[in-house]
Amino acid sequence: MIVVDASIIAPTVLIDEEPWPGHVAMRLTAGPLAAPPHWSVEVVNLLHVAERRGRLTRAGRQAAIEKMRDFGVVTSLLAPDAGWMGISALADRHGLTAYDAAYLHLALTSGASLASLDRALITAAASYDLDVVTY
Repeated sequence: MIVVDASIIAPTVLIDEEPWPGHVAMRLTAGPLAAPPHWSVEVVNLLHVAERRGRLTRAGRQAAIEKMRDFGVVTSLLAPDAGWMGISALADRHGLTAYDAAYLHLALTSGASLASLDRALITAAASYDLDVVTY
């Protein structure tokens, strides 16, 4: 399983972004993908911002949302006590947003790899020797 954040998915729908290199495409199309519950909201926000900045048309945004569904990302619920406290601790320890710490927490607690383009998140994941998919 690979935990994906919004940053790694963006290049698949934004034509002005560098496409995935072969090794990333192979990993992200081969296995199950997971994300914390806020992933879909982050992706939709990314698409709305791209549209406002002229990087995407409204029709393009709608098509991108459809494409996101095709990835089959399974969102995983967080256990209220351990999940929330764990996310908070990771955010503090690594200077991450709680949103980014949730990706790290899910990867750590599920034994999954982490796919991201976010440098701070990648650095934090590397400190736990997590398998990181990036470019």
